[in-house]
Amino acid sequence: MIHLFLEDSKGQPTFETLVGRITNKKFKYIRLKGGEILNAKSVIAHIKVSRPMRDDSVLALADKDCQKERYRQVKEIERQVSEVFPDLSFQYIIAVEETESWLSADTNALETLLKPSRPLQKSPQGECHDPKEYLKNIYRAHAKRPYVPTIENPRIANQIDLRIVRSLNRSFDDFCKAIS
Repeated sequence: MIHLFLEDSKGQPTFETLVGRITNKKFKYIRLKGGEILNAKSVIAHIKVSRPMRDDSVLALADKDCQKERYRQVKEIERQVSEVFPDLSFQYIIAVEETESWLSADTNALETLLKPSRPLQKSPQGECHDPKEYLKNIYRAHAKRPYVPTIENPRIANQIDLRIVRSLNRSFDDFCKAIS
């Protein structure tokens, strides 16, 4: 089983969709409050509470915008966790720069969902664009409904071509490798 630590519960349906499409492994979702995902003491406490078994692994998904210093921070937390749980497979995945960057990578999927009258502008997959704003703009221009992440993200997650997104977004590829 994989214990997936998420920063908020709003993203859980999206991750359930993605995980179900990527692997058939069992998952346990653990919601951490804001800031806890990047706090070693909180992460260690949540691991103790979730009680992973010998062959289980723990993934902590940090959804952070354009913050390269997070990589150093999570490496330090990974080190601290390994001191407390030396036999546990524990890893951070940082969705650079937001989970929406994964979902916006496949414009063909968005076109299938939204059926726009003209082709969509490709999502910029650079370091510091705003994928939520990109999706809001696409929905504003082409959908008959507003972009509501809790509703639309699972729909998009169900539609995207995983190979395309993996090829365009390194953090999504890292996520896929970690859960496979």
